[in-house]
Amino acid sequence: MNLHIFKSSLGKAIRGYKDGGGYEPIPDDDNPARDSEDINRRDHIRPLYVAQSSSGILQNDGRSTSPKRFLRLSGLSIVIAGAAVLVLSFLIFWQRFAAMKSTSTFIVPGDAAWLCQQGDGHSNSLEQDVCAPGDGTPDYESYFPIVYVVLGDDGAAIARAIVNNTTPCPLIEFKDGIGNVNGDVRKQHEIPTVTERAVGNNDLPFAFPVRVCEAIIKERGWTSNAYFGDKKLPLVPEDPSRFVVLGDTGLRSKPENLGIGTCLDGPLMYGIHQCLKNFTRNDVNSSEFAGHFQSLDKWPLGTLMKRAVQEKPDILIHMGDFVYRQGPCPHPNINNATCSGINLPPRFSYSGSSEEDMIMNFVPGLYGDTFWSWWADFFYPSLEALGEVPWIALRGNHESCSRAGRGWFLFLSPQPYDSEAVAGAYCRDHTEPWKISFLREQFLLVDDSTIEPKDRGFDGLQFIPGDCPTKSGTDLQVPELMNRFLATNPEQDCENIYDELDIFTQHFLKVEEMSKSYETNFYLGHRPIFGIACNDTKLLSMDWTLQCSLGCTTLDRVSALFSGHMHWRESITFQDSRLPPQIIAGHGGTDLVSNYIIDRSLDGLRLELGKDLIISVTIDEGEPDSSAFGYAVMERTASMNYDIVFRGLNMTTGTMMNVGTPLTIPKGPRVKGKTQCQKKKDTSACSPPAGHRCSR
Repeated sequence: MNLHIFKSSLGKAIRGYKDGGGYEPIPDDDNPARDSEDINRRDHIRPLYVAQSSSGILQNDGRSTSPKRFLRLSGLSIVIAGAAVLVLSFLIFWQRFAAMKSTSTFIVPGDAAWLCQQGDGHSNSLEQDVCAPGDGTPDYESYFPIVYVVLGDDGAAIARAIVNNTTPCPLIEFKDGIGNVNGDVRKQHEIPTVTERAVGNNDLPFAFPVRVCEAIIKERGWTSNAYFGDKKLPLVPEDPSRFVVLGDTGLRSKPENLGIGTCLDGPLMYGIHQCLKNFTRNDVNSSEFAGHFQSLDKWPLGTLMKRAVQEKPDILIHMGDFVYRQGPCPHPNINNATCSGINLPPRFSYSGSSEEDMIMNFVPGLYGDTFWSWWADFFYPSLEALGEVPWIALRGNHESCSRAGRGWFLFLSPQPYDSEAVAGAYCRDHTEPWKISFLREQFLLVDDSTIEPKDRGFDGLQFIPGDCPTKSGTDLQVPELMNRFLATNPEQDCENIYDELDIFTQHFLKVEEMSKSYETNFYLGHRPIFGIACNDTKLLSMDWTLQCSLGCTTLDRVSALFSGHMHWRESITFQDSRLPPQIIAGHGGTDLVSNYIIDRSLDGLRLELGKDLIISVTIDEGEPDSSAFGYAVMERTASMNYDIVFRGLNMTTGTMMNVGTPLTIPKGPRVKGKTQCQKKKDTSACSPPAGHRCSR
């Protein structure tokens, strides 16, 4: 079955719409915020869905009519509209048609010609052993309610439950009628009130047919007899001492085209360009598939989550990038990855309703910013960990509004949800920093999801064995900063760069202010401020926007920084503790990126950071490694310091092993007194060069 989307001009010419407007796609890889605005606008396109069936034409409301009757009705509408409307509509349509060449088209998953290429690519049968429907994830209905706790501002525990959208919110109760909270007996009527966060539906493209319920729990130390519905709530300790840290966990399916050549002229959907060409199965060519795809049997998140629970942590910290399933996974594909099962969940049915400005070339299966994707990519493999341990959740760049940001705000964000929005209809580009405080330490969280680095940043790097430089003798190399003003692939908007520098300068001022209330602080941000990567023959220092927003004393009271984003493990310490150690735990399940920085070659590198002031530091020890999936475990010791060990997964045995060099983080404050910085003589590293189009 082919399911077509016609443009608003054509739809109005045939059906006589009274309103609507033309459509001009505005894909913008440089600014995810603008991509999300493009998706959200209602004045771009009013699509007409027409599904060809054996008996005739199936309209939006599900009624069937013959082609002849359909054409007679369309002709009658045109006559009624009048000659003037007909001429105007024809001109508009012709203009759009010439620009588009033809209308955009759905090919529905289930078409074997696309899911499982065979012979000439036009077979109508599925080979189950090659491309069985589904990815092994069971239906979610029997797992409701999905119950978990995320920690919010000031450490407030937010208990959440996900149920079917037709089911009312469950209650929080104590099975024995009373609960012991911090030594006080609380009667049942004193339990926090459960409220509805949002309820959604099956409407594409952001289909969330669930109800999310929540209750704010301000007290710590709930006993284990507290239940949300029929599921036990995890204990929220007042004084946790053991933490598991991981990030970048989703199955990677990122098509750069849709098997139809270089057709990248349409708007983004889930962060992937759609095509405005009227393609059919005859246009699908497996030799043209491009992108990055990860095999389901090489995605170990379920095992990692089970092993993380066995570590018996008090808190689990996720550094962001929960959902990596941005688009369909064709078979075959450029990586020879067996992941096409995510295209076709057997329970999925298309209702025929959607947002009016939607352009989609394929109806999503277990991918995209939908509940099915979030269930398969995060909730199902994490069920045990969600039920056993409270979570600190951080937003990654894959949770930007143009990717999976709607699911993030619905399920994991500690911020309030828009009370007027249905589930999946709300997303914000920026949120303010917040803190999560415990008895002896405090976590400072920064949302850096919307930053657009130079030349696609991490995704644009070339990792080539043997080409990465190493230091020679006592020579101190300075890794190159990724100055966004010099970006060429693509060129970036000047005002957007300045705006983000201003935003994160203010964020860091708030981080510094929040850190004053605790001696020991840990910074949590998805993007590493001090991560080092290799691009062909150059060492690069990431992330430029954050580095150029740092003040001299921003991190004085920060004991360590935790991040993800880079798909490997990396730890960096600095001489004389001039800056806090940087720990990167981006090896939590998504496809690892081979990091060819030779072990110990980071030692002795010099970093020069800061917007107006120089923070000049030298790396004491740096250790990158991409040999294994895993996580970090941090535990407070009797001396009140913090030991960090790294675990790696043996994919054959499913067991964890210690990898890398352990670290000990002294209790804070890290800096006694005040950091000394000097004025920059040359500020070009954080500014456009003289005469540049962005110069002010």
